Amino acid sequence: MYRRLPIAIALTLACLLAAPAWAAGSGEPVRIAQTGIAQTEKVPLSQIVEQIRSSGGGEAASIKFDEGVYRILWRYPDGKLQRFEADAATGDVRKVG
Repeated sequence: MYRRLPIAIALTLACLLAAPAWAAGSGEPVRIAQTGIAQTEKVPLSQIVEQIRSSGGGEAASIKFDEGVYRILWRYPDGKLQRFEADAATGDVRKVG
């Protein structure tokens, strides 16, 4: 049992040292698992939400992210719902529908 311990330690260290190299060479943006939002995006979601909020109050009822675009369902204080799309790279927001 103890004869295998040095091998197990060596393999563990090799994996730990190689992991950053594997991640860096993938060419894919690192993604946040819970939201699917790429960490490399330029405009923070909070800034986009604040931009919509400043135009009439309210809150986001739903936010989805797909291929560089935030899709936001917004609920105004009077209960009215409005859909928005925002470009994650530029922060440009537009009403949909």
